[in-house]
Amino acid sequence: MKLKIEKTPEQSELLKAMASKDFDTRIQAGEAFAALVGPVLAEVMAQASIIANFYTNQQYDMGTVPMLPVDTFFDVTDYNYLSVWSQTAAGGLGTNEVIPNVGEMPVKTYKMNSAHSFDAKYAKNPRLGLDIMAKTMGRLMAEILNHQENFAVGPLMAALANASTNGRKHVQRVVSAGRLIPADFSKLLTLGARLNTSWTGGTPVGGAKDVSDLLMSPEAMEKLREIAFNPISTAAAPYTDALKDSIAAPESIRTQFFNAGDIASFMGKTLHVFNEFGKGRRFNTVFKAAAGSTSYAQDDGTTGAAAFTNASEELIVGIDRGRDPLIRMVATDSESGSEFSVTPDDQFYARRQNKIGFYGEMEEGRLIVDTRPLIGLVL
Repeated sequence: MKLKIEKTPEQSELLKAMASKDFDTRIQAGEAFAALVGPVLAEVMAQASIIANFYTNQQYDMGTVPMLPVDTFFDVTDYNYLSVWSQTAAGGLGTNEVIPNVGEMPVKTYKMNSAHSFDAKYAKNPRLGLDIMAKTMGRLMAEILNHQENFAVGPLMAALANASTNGRKHVQRVVSAGRLIPADFSKLLTLGARLNTSWTGGTPVGGAKDVSDLLMSPEAMEKLREIAFNPISTAAAPYTDALKDSIAAPESIRTQFFNAGDIASFMGKTLHVFNEFGKGRRFNTVFKAAAGSTSYAQDDGTTGAAAFTNASEELIVGIDRGRDPLIRMVATDSESGSEFSVTPDDQFYARRQNKIGFYGEMEEGRLIVDTRPLIGLVL
């Protein structure tokens, strides 16, 4: 991710001050820059196109114990969840008070940090030094984003690989291995609607819902583009037959793929392409580790049942972001209110080091509170 610092006289003077011979001036300039750039980097990271940002933020004050009100995520049909009818006042009407077994759950969090520095001589040439500073901050931010991605994908894949609702797994296979056609998407959305029930097992308020976003590899997107020039199957018989036995997609859809190349949505679902998805890729490997020998079948629950093979198969993940199934507990600084803190690296305060450095830190924890809005398609 590329950052740019505006080359104004004020920014130039601030950079020069970081290399000042006066000790107090160096410290004050570094602190001023860190206080300015920290919230900006936090805002940029929050908008990055990574799986980590599919999580919904729940903030807590840095230095305190983060607590998640788990009663808001519990199944109200669980045994002993609603069990006490009582009066709130003498002679009053009875009320069923919500008394879960656990009211709040402490969340384990972890710290992510990065530190980078550059030679102080660049600060004396602001025209070049500001570019060096921007690249330093960009590298610092990129490392934190990489940490976030690594910590975010684990809980997601583990939850999806083992998720089951009413005896039905949340991951199913395409009808014809290695092919991706509209019928597979249609079956996947049906799975999402069946799993995304209300807490009582019925239709949610507002009607049945399925996923809102689909995460896939560049190769899966390529197979979608093939709809523009390859026939598609519409019934069971042609699935594994020669392509000539199938029919073409509607002309309007073929034209859309021809003109757009990669499209932003398909069947009303937002598409996201990640290089980490795909055969043998990192996200695939994490899913395989979580799935182990678990068998996944086609939409009928029995046909083609087999364990996921990392080397020859890949995964498409569906998420209903309207249900907030992914929660990120993140600490905020009590003074700046920022989730990401940047401070001058005090190991370079001594002039003999002749370097300017900054240290960035963020504290967070990630949870999957509801697996119903998560589905997967094995391709």
